[in-house]
Amino acid sequence: SSRLGSPAAPPRSVPPQSVPAMPAMKRPAAAKVASTEKKPRVDPLTKEVRKASAGLHEAPVAREVISMVESMLHNALTTFKEQRHSYQCSAVGMAETLLHSAEEEFAKQVADVEAEIGALAAEEAVRSRAIEEAEALMEEKAKVANNAKNSLVGEARAFVAAKQAKEAAEARLLSFRSLQEIAANKERVLEAERSYLKPLIEGVDGAEGASAKDMAHKLVKELKSVDSSMDSSLLAALPTAAGKAPADRGAFDAMVLTQLQTVITQRAEAFDKESQEGEKAKAAAAAALDAAQQTFKNAQEQQLVAAEAFKAARDEHRRTEEAHGDALRALQQVKPEARKLAKRQTVAERRLLAFREGPLAAFRSLRDREPEPEALKAEGEEPQAEVTVEAEGASEAKGQEPQAEAVVEVDGAAEATVM
Repeated sequence: SSRLGSPAAPPRSVPPQSVPAMPAMKRPAAAKVASTEKKPRVDPLTKEVRKASAGLHEAPVAREVISMVESMLHNALTTFKEQRHSYQCSAVGMAETLLHSAEEEFAKQVADVEAEIGALAAEEAVRSRAIEEAEALMEEKAKVANNAKNSLVGEARAFVAAKQAKEAAEARLLSFRSLQEIAANKERVLEAERSYLKPLIEGVDGAEGASAKDMAHKLVKELKSVDSSMDSSLLAALPTAAGKAPADRGAFDAMVLTQLQTVITQRAEAFDKESQEGEKAKAAAAAALDAAQQTFKNAQEQQLVAAEAFKAARDEHRRTEEAHGDALRALQQVKPEARKLAKRQTVAERRLLAFREGPLAAFRSLRDREPEPEALKAEGEEPQAEVTVEAEGASEAKGQEPQAEAVVEVDGAAEATVM
């Protein structure tokens, strides 16, 4: 009963078994149809025909004409020269005419550039000569300006010398005292002798009743004002000698008075002589001043003339320098144009050479193509070597797929033959 009454034990949990993961399956590679299909190669003969046809588009004619000739050219050029019928020969002839016209157009472009280069070279030569002429003229004007400058320097020095001579003549003329001044001084000396010296020598009082010493002092003052160069020691002894009565004067006193009288007399005579000689010297100095003033005026005028000449020569020299600079710049302007023309010439010559070595050479090779001798064919060439792309096109038009592989093989054979 215990068995029946006891509850059932719960079932044990069984750990889940791990299921191995299936390997990732690769997607089946897509069928590379395109890789298995081989594009037929264009045989060298067709390549040469296309190259020659490309040259037709360089001809200076209407596009319709080029398209017409190009449509007939393939059959004509892939046919041997001796096997062409009249229409094929006509197509070859028209193609040759177009290619020659294209060649002439390229050659004309080269000739035109060469003509421009020649004209530019002539212009460059003209401008180079202009530079040489400008340099020669500039050097000539530089010499003229330098000579004018030296002349101006000489005239300036002459002007300075004339000015100094004029100033010296003016100073000399001013150094002469006037005749009125000389006469006035002579009269003052004689008046001093009459009014003061003689009364003092004779012992007579002055008219104004002044004492002898006062008269002596007035005499000294007057003589100094007339001539400051008089003997100062003699004038200093005068008041003492003159202040004594004639009977009280000694030998020295008498000598002072007598000597002073002699000096006054000599000074009056000197004034007379100065008056006579000074008039002549002053007239000569005035004449010298007139001459100096005229020389100064002439020098001043010559200096102005030389200054104007130098200014004109300098301005002319500067204009030649500017002209020389313009000539140099004009020549420099030619060089960029010359470089452009040189590049154009190179391009034109390369285009002409590429046309001659490309389309024109290919056309001439195809134009004169002849069948190969039977001896060369017997050495191992397959008979299908002469099959062209047109044959390929024909077989495709008929729907014969096996012939496409044959054309590819024939292309290889033809290419080996051409090579």
